[in-house]
Amino acid sequence: GNCLSCHAQAAPKWDMICEDGHGCMPIPITEDMQIALQKTDPRCPSVPLTDEDKIALKKVVEIAKAAAAAAAAAGQPQP
Repeated sequence: GNCLSCHAQAAPKWDMICEDGHGCMPIPITEDMQIALQKTDPRCPSVPLTDEDKIALKKVVEIAKAAAAAAAAAGQPQP
């Protein structure tokens, strides 16, 4: 339901690193989407978004909406 619940599954040396194959459950976002998300992290310096970043972020929003709808239909709490 949230980022930490998945990151907690990673081995301590990999915790909070966005990579594949470190023990976290797979998520349906591409590397391009991860990069775009990292660029919007308020804890990081501001970075201009490219047109490709904006497209990737729109796809992330679509995935999040679909996941929320599926959770609601299954009667699960929404993140």
